[in-house]
Amino acid sequence: MSASVRWLLVTWFVQVGWPGPAVAHADVAEMPVGVVLAVDEGLGLDEATAAARRAGGAQWRGTRLQAARRPARSTPAPSEAVLDEMRSAYLEADFLRCLTRAQRFAPEDVLASGEPARAAALLTFGAACAYGAEETATAERWTRWLLATGLESQAPLEVTSADFQRYVDALRQQLGPARTVRIVTRPERARLRLDGQRRRCSSAPCTARLRPGPHLLQASALGHRTRRLVFEVGETPGLGDQLIVALDPAPAEEVRGQLLEALRGGSRPDDPRWMAAAADAEGARVLLVLWQRDGRLHAAIYDASLGRRAAHASVPRSRGVRAVVLAAIETWRGLVEPRPVWKSPWFWVGTLGTALLTGLVTWAALRPAEKRYDLVVRFR
Repeated sequence: MSASVRWLLVTWFVQVGWPGPAVAHADVAEMPVGVVLAVDEGLGLDEATAAARRAGGAQWRGTRLQAARRPARSTPAPSEAVLDEMRSAYLEADFLRCLTRAQRFAPEDVLASGEPARAAALLTFGAACAYGAEETATAERWTRWLLATGLESQAPLEVTSADFQRYVDALRQQLGPARTVRIVTRPERARLRLDGQRRRCSSAPCTARLRPGPHLLQASALGHRTRRLVFEVGETPGLGDQLIVALDPAPAEEVRGQLLEALRGGSRPDDPRWMAAAADAEGARVLLVLWQRDGRLHAAIYDASLGRRAAHASVPRSRGVRAVVLAAIETWRGLVEPRPVWKSPWFWVGTLGTALLTGLVTWAALRPAEKRYDLVVRFR
Protein backbone atom coordinates (compact mmCIF):
# COMPACT_ATOMS: atom_id res chain seq x y z
CA MET A 1 0.00 0.00 0.00
CA SER A 2 1.48 3.30 -1.01
CA ALA A 3 2.19 6.04 1.52
CA SER A 4 -0.41 8.33 -0.01
CA VAL A 5 -3.16 5.70 0.38
CA ARG A 6 -2.17 5.02 3.99
CA TRP A 7 -2.30 8.72 4.75
CA LEU A 8 -5.78 9.04 3.29
CA LEU A 9 -7.09 6.11 5.40
CA VAL A 10 -5.68 7.46 8.66
CA THR A 11 -7.06 10.93 7.97
CA TRP A 12 -10.55 9.54 7.22
CA PHE A 13 -10.72 7.46 10.44
CA VAL A 14 -9.50 10.30 12.61
CA GLN A 15 -11.77 12.99 11.22
CA VAL A 16 -14.91 10.98 10.33
CA GLY A 17 -14.71 7.93 12.58
CA TRP A 18 -16.16 4.49 12.09
CA PRO A 19 -19.98 4.38 11.64
CA GLY A 20 -20.46 1.95 14.53
CA PRO A 21 -23.34 1.67 17.05
CA ALA A 22 -24.72 5.15 17.57
CA VAL A 23 -26.18 6.51 20.81
CA ALA A 24 -29.37 8.48 20.30
CA HIS A 25 -29.41 11.90 21.90
CA ALA A 26 -33.03 13.04 22.23
CA ASP A 27 -33.98 16.55 23.17
CA VAL A 28 -34.45 16.87 26.91
CA ALA A 29 -38.13 17.60 27.53
CA GLU A 30 -39.39 19.70 30.37
CA MET A 31 -39.45 17.64 33.55
CA PRO A 32 -42.91 17.00 35.05
CA VAL A 33 -44.06 18.48 38.34
CA GLY A 34 -43.59 16.02 41.19
CA VAL A 35 -44.84 16.24 44.77
CA VAL A 36 -43.61 14.32 47.81
CA LEU A 37 -46.64 13.96 50.10
CA ALA A 38 -45.95 12.91 53.69
CA VAL A 39 -49.02 11.35 55.29
CA ASP A 40 -47.61 10.86 58.81
CA GLU A 41 -46.28 13.70 60.94
CA GLY A 42 -43.22 11.79 62.16
CA LEU A 43 -41.64 11.48 58.71
CA GLY A 44 -38.75 13.70 57.63
CA LEU A 45 -40.30 15.65 54.77
CA ASP A 46 -37.20 17.76 54.07
CA GLU A 47 -34.98 14.69 53.89
CA ALA A 48 -37.44 12.90 51.62
CA THR A 49 -37.72 15.90 49.29
CA ALA A 50 -33.94 16.24 49.08
CA ALA A 51 -33.64 12.54 48.22
CA ALA A 52 -36.28 12.88 45.51
CA ARG A 53 -34.49 15.85 43.94
CA ARG A 54 -31.27 13.90 43.94
CA ALA A 55 -32.96 10.93 42.27
CA GLY A 56 -34.39 13.24 39.58
CA GLY A 57 -37.08 12.44 37.05
CA ALA A 58 -39.31 15.37 38.08
CA GLN A 59 -39.28 18.82 39.64
CA TRP A 60 -39.92 17.69 43.20
CA ARG A 61 -41.39 19.68 46.06
CA GLY A 62 -42.60 18.49 49.45
CA THR A 63 -45.86 18.97 51.35
CA ARG A 64 -47.88 17.43 54.16
CA LEU A 65 -51.50 16.40 54.11
CA GLN A 66 -53.54 18.97 56.02
CA ALA A 67 -57.30 19.37 56.18
CA ALA A 68 -59.28 22.55 55.81
CA ARG A 69 -61.70 23.64 58.50
CA ARG A 70 -65.06 21.91 58.18
CA PRO A 71 -68.01 24.19 57.47
CA ALA A 72 -70.65 24.16 60.18
CA ARG A 73 -73.81 22.21 59.36
CA SER A 74 -76.49 24.80 58.62
CA THR A 75 -79.55 22.67 59.45
CA PRO A 76 -78.94 20.08 62.17
CA ALA A 77 -81.34 17.28 62.96
CA PRO A 78 -84.01 18.07 65.58
CA SER A 79 -82.97 17.31 69.12
CA GLU A 80 -84.97 15.08 71.45
CA ALA A 81 -86.12 18.21 73.27
CA VAL A 82 -87.62 19.65 70.07
CA LEU A 83 -89.37 16.35 69.29
CA ASP A 84 -90.77 16.19 72.84
CA GLU A 85 -92.05 19.74 72.48
CA MET A 86 -93.77 18.88 69.19
CA ARG A 87 -95.32 15.79 70.75
CA SER A 88 -96.63 17.78 73.71
CA ALA A 89 -98.02 20.53 71.47
CA TYR A 90 -99.80 17.95 69.34
CA LEU A 91 -101.34 16.19 72.34
CA GLU A 92 -102.50 19.59 73.61
CA ALA A 93 -104.07 20.22 70.19
CA ASP A 94 -101.83 23.26 69.76
CA PHE A 95 -101.28 22.38 66.12
CA LEU A 96 -99.95 25.77 65.02
CA ARG A 97 -97.20 25.77 67.65
CA CYS A 98 -96.31 22.19 66.73
CA LEU A 99 -96.26 23.05 63.01
CA THR A 100 -94.10 26.10 63.61
CA ARG A 101 -91.48 23.94 65.31
CA ALA A 102 -91.61 21.34 62.54
CA GLN A 103 -91.21 23.86 59.72
CA ARG A 104 -87.84 24.92 61.06
CA PHE A 105 -86.55 21.71 59.48
CA ALA A 106 -86.85 20.62 55.87
CA PRO A 107 -87.51 16.88 55.36
CA GLU A 108 -84.45 16.46 53.12
CA ASP A 109 -82.19 18.15 55.70
CA VAL A 110 -83.31 15.80 58.44
CA LEU A 111 -82.90 12.76 56.20
CA ALA A 112 -79.41 13.93 55.23
CA SER A 113 -78.36 13.92 58.87
CA GLY A 114 -78.41 10.12 58.84
CA GLU A 115 -80.67 9.77 61.89
CA PRO A 116 -83.71 7.81 60.63
CA ALA A 117 -85.51 7.59 63.98
CA ARG A 118 -85.54 11.39 64.44
CA ALA A 119 -86.46 11.86 60.79
CA ALA A 120 -89.45 9.51 61.18
CA ALA A 121 -90.63 11.32 64.32
CA LEU A 122 -90.31 14.77 62.73
CA LEU A 123 -92.15 13.76 59.56
CA THR A 124 -94.92 12.02 61.50
CA PHE A 125 -95.62 14.84 63.97
CA GLY A 126 -95.10 17.51 61.30
CA ALA A 127 -97.68 15.86 59.03
CA ALA A 128 -100.08 15.23 61.92
CA CYS A 129 -99.85 18.85 63.10
CA ALA A 130 -100.40 20.14 59.55
CA TYR A 131 -103.40 17.83 59.22
CA GLY A 132 -104.80 19.09 62.51
CA ALA A 133 -104.23 22.73 61.46
CA GLU A 134 -105.98 21.98 58.14
CA GLU A 135 -102.80 22.70 56.19
CA THR A 136 -103.67 20.05 53.61
CA ALA A 137 -100.80 20.62 51.18
CA THR A 138 -98.17 20.49 53.92
CA ALA A 139 -99.76 17.40 55.50
CA GLU A 140 -99.77 15.55 52.16
CA ARG A 141 -96.18 16.55 51.30
CA TRP A 142 -94.75 15.42 54.62
CA THR A 143 -96.82 12.21 54.62
CA ARG A 144 -95.59 11.34 51.13
CA TRP A 145 -92.00 11.80 52.35
CA LEU A 146 -92.75 9.45 55.25
CA LEU A 147 -94.33 6.75 53.08
CA ALA A 148 -91.89 6.95 50.16
CA THR A 149 -88.75 6.65 52.26
CA GLY A 150 -90.11 3.70 54.25
CA LEU A 151 -88.93 5.05 57.61
CA GLU A 152 -89.98 3.11 60.69
CA SER A 153 -92.85 5.29 61.97
CA GLN A 154 -95.00 2.86 63.92
CA ALA A 155 -94.11 4.32 67.34
CA PRO A 156 -94.84 8.00 66.59
CA LEU A 157 -97.97 7.09 64.59
CA GLU A 158 -99.47 5.37 67.65
CA VAL A 159 -99.49 8.74 69.42
CA THR A 160 -101.51 10.45 66.70
CA SER A 161 -105.30 10.48 66.34
CA ALA A 162 -107.32 7.79 64.63
CA ASP A 163 -108.40 10.30 61.94
CA PHE A 164 -104.80 11.03 60.98
CA GLN A 165 -103.91 7.33 60.94
CA ARG A 166 -106.80 6.68 58.54
CA TYR A 167 -105.54 9.59 56.42
CA VAL A 168 -102.10 7.98 56.24
CA ASP A 169 -103.58 4.58 55.32
CA ALA A 170 -105.71 6.13 52.57
CA LEU A 171 -102.71 7.94 51.09
CA ARG A 172 -100.67 4.73 51.23
CA GLN A 173 -103.36 2.93 49.23
CA GLN A 174 -103.23 5.61 46.54
CA LEU A 175 -99.52 5.07 45.91
CA GLY A 176 -98.58 2.63 43.20
CA PRO A 177 -96.16 -0.28 43.57
CA ALA A 178 -92.45 0.19 44.00
CA ARG A 179 -90.39 0.83 40.88
CA THR A 180 -86.91 -0.24 39.89
CA VAL A 181 -84.50 2.68 39.65
CA ARG A 182 -80.89 2.40 38.53
CA ILE A 183 -78.51 5.04 39.89
CA VAL A 184 -75.35 5.89 37.93
CA THR A 185 -72.76 8.48 38.89
CA ARG A 186 -70.01 10.38 37.09
CA PRO A 187 -67.37 9.54 38.19
CA GLU A 188 -68.18 5.89 38.71
CA ARG A 189 -68.19 4.10 42.07
CA ALA A 190 -69.23 7.14 44.07
CA ARG A 191 -70.44 6.49 47.62
CA LEU A 192 -74.21 6.76 48.01
CA ARG A 193 -76.78 7.40 50.70
CA LEU A 194 -80.37 6.83 49.71
CA ASP A 195 -82.91 8.51 51.99
CA GLY A 196 -80.12 9.03 54.52
CA GLN A 197 -79.13 5.35 54.68
CA ARG A 198 -76.60 3.08 52.98
CA ARG A 199 -78.46 -0.21 53.41
CA ARG A 200 -80.17 -0.06 50.02
CA CYS A 201 -77.44 1.66 47.99
CA SER A 202 -73.88 2.12 49.20
CA SER A 203 -72.00 2.73 45.94
CA ALA A 204 -72.77 3.38 42.29
CA PRO A 205 -73.91 1.87 40.04
CA CYS A 206 -76.82 0.69 42.15
CA THR A 207 -80.31 -0.68 41.50
CA ALA A 208 -83.03 -0.18 44.10
CA ARG A 209 -86.77 -0.72 44.46
CA LEU A 210 -88.27 2.62 45.49
CA ARG A 211 -91.80 3.56 46.45
CA PRO A 212 -93.50 6.38 44.54
CA GLY A 213 -92.88 9.79 46.05
CA PRO A 214 -89.94 12.04 46.94
CA HIS A 215 -86.52 10.59 47.73
CA LEU A 216 -83.15 12.00 48.76
CA LEU A 217 -79.88 10.90 47.19
CA GLN A 218 -76.45 11.88 48.53
CA ALA A 219 -73.44 11.09 46.32
CA SER A 220 -69.81 11.68 47.21
CA ALA A 221 -66.46 10.77 45.64
CA LEU A 222 -62.86 11.67 46.34
CA GLY A 223 -61.91 14.86 44.56
CA HIS A 224 -65.53 15.93 43.96
CA ARG A 225 -68.14 17.95 45.76
CA THR A 226 -70.79 15.99 47.61
CA ARG A 227 -74.11 16.35 45.84
CA ARG A 228 -77.53 16.17 47.42
CA LEU A 229 -80.40 15.53 45.05
CA VAL A 230 -84.15 15.32 45.70
CA PHE A 231 -85.91 13.31 42.99
CA GLU A 232 -89.43 12.02 42.49
CA VAL A 233 -90.41 8.46 41.66
CA GLY A 234 -93.64 8.46 39.63
CA GLU A 235 -96.70 6.40 40.46
CA THR A 236 -96.91 4.71 37.05
CA PRO A 237 -95.29 1.26 37.21
CA GLY A 238 -92.38 0.77 34.86
CA LEU A 239 -88.89 -0.60 34.45
CA GLY A 240 -85.65 0.84 33.18
CA ASP A 241 -85.76 4.10 35.12
CA GLN A 242 -82.24 5.50 35.40
CA LEU A 243 -80.90 8.40 37.41
CA ILE A 244 -77.55 9.84 36.28
CA VAL A 245 -75.78 12.06 38.80
CA ALA A 246 -72.72 14.09 37.79
CA LEU A 247 -70.42 15.39 40.52
CA ASP A 248 -68.46 18.62 40.18
CA PRO A 249 -64.74 18.79 41.01
CA ALA A 250 -64.01 20.06 44.51
CA PRO A 251 -61.43 22.75 45.38
CA ALA A 252 -58.04 21.59 46.62
CA GLU A 253 -58.65 22.43 50.28
CA GLU A 254 -61.85 20.43 50.33
CA VAL A 255 -60.17 17.49 48.62
CA ARG A 256 -57.42 17.41 51.27
CA GLY A 257 -60.10 17.10 53.93
CA GLN A 258 -61.71 14.26 51.99
CA LEU A 259 -58.36 12.48 51.75
CA LEU A 260 -57.85 12.63 55.51
CA GLU A 261 -61.39 11.41 56.13
CA ALA A 262 -60.78 8.50 53.77
CA LEU A 263 -57.61 7.53 55.65
CA ARG A 264 -59.47 7.65 58.96
CA GLY A 265 -62.15 5.46 57.40
CA GLY A 266 -59.64 2.75 56.50
CA SER A 267 -58.45 3.73 53.02
CA ARG A 268 -54.79 3.05 52.16
CA PRO A 269 -52.47 5.80 50.91
CA ASP A 270 -51.45 3.61 47.97
CA ASP A 271 -55.02 3.15 46.74
CA PRO A 272 -55.00 4.38 43.10
CA ARG A 273 -58.20 6.42 43.49
CA TRP A 274 -56.86 8.05 46.66
CA MET A 275 -53.57 8.86 44.95
CA ALA A 276 -55.30 10.24 41.84
CA ALA A 277 -57.37 12.64 43.96
CA ALA A 278 -54.27 13.71 45.90
CA ALA A 279 -52.33 14.33 42.67
CA ASP A 280 -55.14 16.53 41.34
CA ALA A 281 -55.34 18.48 44.60
CA GLU A 282 -51.60 19.14 44.60
CA GLY A 283 -51.40 19.91 40.88
CA ALA A 284 -48.81 17.19 40.31
CA ARG A 285 -48.28 14.89 37.37
CA VAL A 286 -46.19 12.61 39.57
CA LEU A 287 -47.10 12.03 43.21
CA LEU A 288 -44.88 10.22 45.72
CA VAL A 289 -46.79 9.30 48.90
CA LEU A 290 -44.72 8.54 51.99
CA TRP A 291 -46.10 6.77 55.08
CA GLN A 292 -45.14 4.27 57.77
CA ARG A 293 -46.84 1.09 58.96
CA ASP A 294 -45.79 -1.95 61.01
CA GLY A 295 -42.26 -0.67 61.60
CA ARG A 296 -41.58 -0.11 57.90
CA LEU A 297 -41.44 2.93 55.65
CA HIS A 298 -43.49 2.86 52.46
CA ALA A 299 -43.38 5.00 49.33
CA ALA A 300 -45.73 4.74 46.36
CA ILE A 301 -45.69 6.75 43.13
CA TYR A 302 -48.74 7.67 41.06
CA ASP A 303 -48.13 8.87 37.49
CA ALA A 304 -51.07 10.81 36.07
CA SER A 305 -49.82 10.32 32.50
CA LEU A 306 -50.17 6.56 33.01
CA GLY A 307 -53.37 6.87 35.07
CA ARG A 308 -52.20 4.35 37.65
CA ARG A 309 -49.82 3.59 40.48
CA ALA A 310 -46.43 3.14 38.88
CA ALA A 311 -44.13 2.10 41.74
CA HIS A 312 -44.05 0.95 45.36
CA ALA A 313 -41.15 0.46 47.74
CA SER A 314 -40.89 -0.63 51.36
CA VAL A 315 -37.83 -0.69 53.65
CA PRO A 316 -37.25 -1.16 57.39
CA ARG A 317 -37.59 2.08 59.30
CA SER A 318 -33.93 1.86 60.35
CA ARG A 319 -32.84 2.56 56.75
CA GLY A 320 -34.56 5.95 56.71
CA VAL A 321 -36.79 7.83 54.31
CA ARG A 322 -33.97 8.48 51.85
CA ALA A 323 -33.64 4.78 51.03
CA VAL A 324 -37.35 4.20 50.40
CA VAL A 325 -37.69 7.37 48.30
CA LEU A 326 -34.70 6.48 46.12
CA ALA A 327 -35.99 2.92 45.64
CA ALA A 328 -39.45 4.07 44.57
CA ILE A 329 -38.17 6.70 42.15
CA GLU A 330 -35.67 4.27 40.61
CA THR A 331 -38.49 1.80 39.95
CA TRP A 332 -40.70 4.51 38.46
CA ARG A 333 -37.97 5.92 36.20
CA GLY A 334 -37.13 2.45 34.98
CA LEU A 335 -40.77 2.10 33.90
CA VAL A 336 -41.38 5.45 32.19
CA GLU A 337 -37.96 6.37 30.80
CA PRO A 338 -36.24 4.70 27.81
CA ARG A 339 -33.63 2.11 28.68
CA PRO A 340 -30.08 3.52 28.31
CA VAL A 341 -28.34 2.23 25.18
CA TRP A 342 -25.26 1.15 27.11
CA LYS A 343 -27.39 -1.35 29.08
CA SER A 344 -28.13 -3.31 25.91
CA PRO A 345 -25.80 -6.28 25.16
CA TRP A 346 -25.88 -5.40 21.46
CA PHE A 347 -24.29 -2.06 22.27
CA TRP A 348 -21.23 -3.79 23.68
CA VAL A 349 -21.10 -6.32 20.82
CA GLY A 350 -21.16 -3.49 18.29
CA THR A 351 -18.65 -1.45 20.25
CA LEU A 352 -16.22 -4.39 20.48
CA GLY A 353 -16.60 -5.14 16.79
CA THR A 354 -16.03 -1.51 15.91
CA ALA A 355 -12.91 -1.36 18.07
CA LEU A 356 -11.47 -4.51 16.49
CA LEU A 357 -12.16 -3.35 12.95
CA THR A 358 -10.76 0.10 13.67
CA GLY A 359 -7.62 -1.48 15.13
CA LEU A 360 -7.13 -3.71 12.10
CA VAL A 361 -7.53 -0.84 9.67
CA THR A 362 -5.21 1.37 11.69
CA TRP A 363 -2.61 -1.41 11.90
CA ALA A 364 -2.82 -1.98 8.18
CA ALA A 365 -2.45 1.70 7.51
CA LEU A 366 0.47 2.36 9.85
CA ARG A 367 2.57 -0.82 9.52
CA PRO A 368 6.01 -0.33 7.92
CA ALA A 369 6.11 -0.73 4.18
CA GLU A 370 7.84 -3.86 2.89
CA LYS A 371 11.11 -3.39 1.04
CA ARG A 372 10.76 -3.66 -2.68
CA TYR A 373 13.49 -4.93 -4.95
CA ASP A 374 13.50 -3.98 -8.57
CA LEU A 375 14.97 -6.43 -11.06
CA VAL A 376 17.07 -4.61 -13.61
CA VAL A 377 18.18 -6.45 -16.68
CA ARG A 378 20.87 -4.87 -18.77
CA PHE A 379 21.80 -5.93 -22.26
CA ARG A 380 25.16 -5.27 -23.65
